[in-house]
Amino acid sequence: MKSLSIIAVVTLAVAPAFARVVEDSGIKGGIVVQVGCDKGADLIDLLKHERFLVHGLDQDAENISAVREFLRFNSVYGRVSVAVYDGRHLPYTDNLINLLIIKEPVSDLPEEEILRVLVPGGMALHWNKRIKKPWPDNIDDWTHYLHGPDNNAVAQDTVVAAPRTIQWVSNPKWARSHEEAASVSALVSAQGRVFAIIDEAPNVSI
Repeated sequence: MKSLSIIAVVTLAVAPAFARVVEDSGIKGGIVVQVGCDKGADLIDLLKHERFLVHGLDQDAENISAVREFLRFNSVYGRVSVAVYDGRHLPYTDNLINLLIIKEPVSDLPEEEILRVLVPGGMALHWNKRIKKPWPDNIDDWTHYLHGPDNNAVAQDTVVAAPRTIQWVSNPKWARSHEEAASVSALVSAQGRVFAIIDEAPNVSI
């Protein structure tokens, strides 16, 4: 895939209000990463609802240990977690992070690395910059049963290929199939979101 360029860099008049960054970003769910974890309370503030997972990164191992204990004490560890990183490489696969918040005033993270981990349409905030990753032309939507309203079941997507890794996992973990009515009867996707009709009755029920 071709490298993706920044399409939005907005200079802010003052330092960003990190406490409202989730609301201001327009991100409705997914993985939120904060680089620079001086306080565990900041990470908990980012956990707006059950559609979010929050991950914190810091180069200071002792600081990470203290924040981890704070999260456990507040019974949120798991939905919010933290890890040490090297300051230049983000420990994520490509196109995974929905919102990246860099609280370190001086960061050695290259913009290429930031764009690598963001999902198309994802956003990064670094003090006086807002960086939004553009939606590439070579990723197609599948909005109808047969791709589009013309019922031509041929996608214009040149990125999709045979699966070689797991990007994310969603329910249901077990489903009916083969000899019974399938649990998932319909599935479409648009703008990075997946919509499905799922029968969540037990898989022993026909």
